Amino acid sequence: MVNTDSSSTQSAAGFTVVRDGRVLRVTITKPARKNAIDYDTLVALGDTFLAVAEDTAVRVIVLTGAGGDFSTGADLAAGAAEGARGITPDMVMDAANRLVRAIVDCPVPVVARLRGAVAGVGVGIALAADLVYAEADSYLLLAFINIGLMPDGGAAVL
Repeated sequence: MVNTDSSSTQSAAGFTVVRDGRVLRVTITKPARKNAIDYDTLVALGDTFLAVAEDTAVRVIVLTGAGGDFSTGADLAAGAAEGARGITPDMVMDAANRLVRAIVDCPVPVVARLRGAVAGVGVGIALAADLVYAEADSYLLLAFINIGLMPDGGAAVL
């Protein structure tokens, strides 16, 4: 997913990658769903962060969400369609954990730029970054605890 051109833009399922010199800007682009992330987007984002290890020209990654929110986490509305494709909840969790691990292991600094809602696995994704910049309207929400579940995406550890 990472293009070696010094200035380029690429789009994938639910996000864009803009290469501006040595800065890679990754933006989750589902503002109508508050940047909720489906399975395909989780996998493609993970691939993007893993590919940075192969591109020595990238010196920093800025991760953010389009519109007013960073991410409300997993796209639960996409679950039925994903299930019809044979994608299980365990596969979604594995993809989310793979993405968080790819951010943590990224060989260059990752900056998470937060605004608005940061919920569910969005919290784990944000906290995996090396630096978190939160705008005044940002809030982090791990609603799992309200229903007796533990947070996903490594949020409890991060």
